[in-house]
Amino acid sequence: MRIPFARNVRLVALAATTALTLTTLSACGGSSDSGSDSDSLEMWTFKQSHVGALRAAAKEFKKETGITVTIEAYTPDDA
Repeated sequence: MRIPFARNVRLVALAATTALTLTTLSACGGSSDSGSDSDSLEMWTFKQSHVGALRAAAKEFKKETGITVTIEAYTPDDA
C-alpha cells in the first residue's frame, strides 16, 4: 500500500512544526532561575500502578545522565 505524496508532506510539516514548538517552549522555560537543583527532576503521575516502572526508568536515566528523577503519585483528589 502506497501512502499518497500529499499525506507525506503533511506528516513532515507536522513533525517540523512540533519540533520547532518544543524547541521554542524549552528555550523559554530555561531562562528563569527557580532556585531548584539542576541535577534533579520531579515527575508526577495519577496512576499508582505506573510508579514502579517509572522509578525503574528513573534509575536507568540517572545511570546514563547523572540526573535524579523523583516519582510521585497523586490521586485526582490530591491534585
